Order: sequence, then structure tokens, then C-alpha cells
Amino acid sequence: MLFYVNNGAQTISAVSKLLRQNDFRLYYQIPSSNENAIPIRIPLCLAYMSAVGKIYHFPIACTIDKWTGRESWRVLYGDPRPSSFATLSALVKYHKIYSYMDPKTGAIDTFPVWKGAIIDFDEID
Repeated sequence: MLFYVNNGAQTISAVSKLLRQNDFRLYYQIPSSNENAIPIRIPLCLAYMSAVGKIYHFPIACTIDKWTGRESWRVLYGDPRPSSFATLSALVKYHKIYSYMDPKTGAIDTFPVWKGAIIDFDEID
């Protein structure tokens, strides 16, 4: 399952072309070919196309508990207290199963990206 959504190193433009409505893909975000800088770190991101066809790119964070050494993975989509998961696979499985519903329109989205929700801004691709 994880292999399906992990698309390796991609530009924002390239991974955006792979999405369908209410679909997401994990990828390592690299600069577009017209940028001269080579990044020292390549962030792991989640590209998401909403039910209305708008595309978002959210960073994925992994923290390691200094006492236990356990990893904790989460998608940084604007929620001040996002769900966290012990593995990247668990994160993917959760977001493939659970969704949010816009109470005004009844639209279903994997992430709450409609106006007035947790993410209350227009993301430009």
C-alpha cells in the first residue's frame, strides 16, 4: 500500500499531475528544473487534491521521543494538534480510510481544506 502512494523524488508540478480528486501521494519534494540550487535536505511531503480539484502540498514530520526512541509521524496540514502515528504506513492507512465532511455542503475530503475549516486559506500550487 505504501509503495502505491510513495512516488519518490518529484517536483510539485510532476506529482500534481498524478493526483485525482480526493487522492493523495507521498513524495520527496525537489526543486523544479529551472532552479539552480541543490537542496541539502529534501522534505517528505504529501500532495493532496481536494474534492473540488484544488491541490495542496503538506509537509510530513517525524519526531523521535528522546526517552523511548520511538518515532511519531504526522501530516502538517494546519491542525494545531494533528494525529500522529508510530509508522509512516499507519499514517497512510489512516488517511486512506478516514475523511472529513464539510458541514455546510456535505462534501467529503481526506483533509479539512474547505473555507472556515482548520485550513482556512488559499494554497497556491
